[in-house]
Amino acid sequence: MAVISTAPLPLDAYEDAVNDLPLPVDIVVLRRGEKAGRLALALRVGVCLWGDRNALREATEEMPVPTFDEARAVLRRARDYLQMGLRQSDSVYRHMDIRNAFNALFDAARLAAMCFLDTEETRWGELRRSLPSPLSERFRRIIETLHVAYFYHGQYPHEQVADAFDRWQGEVTAFVDELERLKGAPQISA
Repeated sequence: MAVISTAPLPLDAYEDAVNDLPLPVDIVVLRRGEKAGRLALALRVGVCLWGDRNALREATEEMPVPTFDEARAVLRRARDYLQMGLRQSDSVYRHMDIRNAFNALFDAARLAAMCFLDTEETRWGELRRSLPSPLSERFRRIIETLHVAYFYHGQYPHEQVADAFDRWQGEVTAFVDELERLKGAPQISA
């Protein structure tokens, strides 16, 4: 939950207000006019339940667009998650780390798509629809496999996880490289 106010109360006051809700709530307090920075991503995908939508728009404008370097850093971090998972003896941690490894590959592709499109849009469905074909179909495959099937549903290949990861890391790296190459290519106008 984000609270944007010209005169914010202490954090405890907001925590007391949501204490009896059936779900846990994280609270972020911003002063009106304060930029949310990278937190803007979470605020943008949320819903304004009450209040001044202009304050929310103001806090999330000028959210930084990711770079291809950031996408590649996430690609490298994905391998770290995989290695952590493969070393785990606890099956819960192993499963969590491996799912996070595949999801980091998806996230690298999402960041690269945002950079290619020069957009602050974070919703993968919107990004996919904005990408030109055949890039949109490649991104759809990345979403459906890595993010939905492997991360959300845990349906990754459990027996040959390292091979599957290597294959997908190669595909996502090629996707990121293609987006960067196309973005840097001179535009031909008619």
